[in-house]
Amino acid sequence: MDHGSPRRALSLDRSRAALVDDLARRLALTRATVLLHEAVMLRHRTSGTYPGGPTLRELEEQTDAERRHAASLEQAVLALDGDASQGSAGSRVEARLASGIAAVAVDPRTDLAGAIRALLIAELVAQDGLESSCALARTAGADHLVALLEEILSGHARHLATARSWAAAAQVQDLSRAR
Repeated sequence: MDHGSPRRALSLDRSRAALVDDLARRLALTRATVLLHEAVMLRHRTSGTYPGGPTLRELEEQTDAERRHAASLEQAVLALDGDASQGSAGSRVEARLASGIAAVAVDPRTDLAGAIRALLIAELVAQDGLESSCALARTAGADHLVALLEEILSGHARHLATARSWAAAAQVQDLSRAR
């Protein structure tokens, strides 16, 4: 088959569109996760931490990393001639889902441990989505995106492990208070 054929061009356009939509979803969730991290930092500043919980510095470092991930994803969308500001129908769904998680963290009745549980949920969703995005980019032959997504995925894996640790420490705290 001729690589310059209209059929091949249509296939490439569809692959590009699928990648743009998928990256827009990841970008929407990452932007929401930045806001979630900021809410967790605010909760930390107002109520402090707990044994085994996060330090403010750790939260700041994770927030900065999330901002860098968002910038990288935005550049990837733009490199594929996508619109990183408008998003897609899928990215709007991701943003709405993430807003529900963030609502927990900003609720004044939520303590730091509850905000950390919300953060853990967001990190789990982000990790799963990034793994899916890597597979899609690999299938589409977009090796440059695979490398970028694997780098972001590595950072999210660290964030996820840390959030799990903080959530486990919160459970221990809850158990101690119940006794």
